[in-house]
Amino acid sequence: MRRHKRRQPAFALVLVLTTVVIAAVLGMSYLSSASVRLTSSTNMVKMSRAKYLAESGLEHAINLLEVTPWVIGASDAAAPAGPYYADGSDDYYTLYGTAVDGESGKYVLYATGVSDGVRQTTSATVYRNDNLELKSSYAMIMGGGMAWLPSSLRINGNFHVNGHLFNLADLRGDASAQGVVIDIFRRIRGSATQGVNPVSRPGIEASDYSMYYTDGAVGQAAQITSSRMGRRHPLARGRAITEANPGGVVVVTPRGGRLWLGRRLNFRGTLVVNGDVILNGDHIRLRAQNKFPSLVVTGKIFVRNVTDANIQGLVVAEQGIRPMGSTRNSKTRIRGGLVTGSYGFNLGLSGNHRIIYNEQRAKVHDFRQIAGIGRVTVLSYGQ
Repeated sequence: MRRHKRRQPAFALVLVLTTVVIAAVLGMSYLSSASVRLTSSTNMVKMSRAKYLAESGLEHAINLLEVTPWVIGASDAAAPAGPYYADGSDDYYTLYGTAVDGESGKYVLYATGVSDGVRQTTSATVYRNDNLELKSSYAMIMGGGMAWLPSSLRINGNFHVNGHLFNLADLRGDASAQGVVIDIFRRIRGSATQGVNPVSRPGIEASDYSMYYTDGAVGQAAQITSSRMGRRHPLARGRAITEANPGGVVVVTPRGGRLWLGRRLNFRGTLVVNGDVILNGDHIRLRAQNKFPSLVVTGKIFVRNVTDANIQGLVVAEQGIRPMGSTRNSKTRIRGGLVTGSYGFNLGLSGNHRIIYNEQRAKVHDFRQIAGIGRVTVLSYGQ
């Protein structure tokens, strides 16, 4: 028994030392694991930051290609543009682009972000369009409100309103509305869809046409203050089309706020009217130049009883089309498309009226952009 008691202190010492060694090993293992996790976490933060810097650089490259394409043209993998620093730190990104051989306007853009020595690169294939255009995909599109389509109207093509639709027209296409669609006599030949997302109208403003940029040159519209335009007008029959005004644009600020278009008027070009237009005669012919609208009206288009009008091109009537008096014998044809604001047609419009969608005539130049600025579309993203 005495020998057993003498061994107990020695055994306890061994147990304590073993426990200490195990604790030390576990502690060192934990510290090593924590250090690895910290290093890994730090690297992940650096990689994420470098990735975001590369994505920012790619957006910068797209903007440069739109506004100053020669900067992209002067860069390459060996001599990229940059470095561009972020947040006042030492982190930065560089960028460059290469044109795709044989495909005009197509580029591959690259951007590399660097965060504390960690690098991430991303890329995108894009297309730069210098010939900017706006396009309506509808025979008629309204910005909002209640669309009243009278029984005297036939639409060959699709219709959309960012509001509600009450239809009596012969609609030979699909109809869609952000609100409700009411078609009492089932005169919509295609689908009728309500509760859809809003659709942007082509951004065509009267102010775009006083001075415009197209085909590498600046066009200057003719400015007049006439309240009437008939077949003997000096700018009729395409006489507004000149080297300085290739679109044949005539901007009219009519006395009294209304421009009367008289019988046998044959006008080639674009009429931009700061006010209302009154169609008041037979054999009225309006025809736009390629990629120009035919008629841009900040107010209303009125139709009178004697009217017989044929309009070739996109028509923009901010306050819609309305009758002036009886219109039982009136007739209008729009070949291209119609864009209106919150007012489309008046239900009281009688006669015989047609809107015939034409895809080519529904395309117009986009003059909202500054001269020389292109529009870049991303086709695909790389890694």
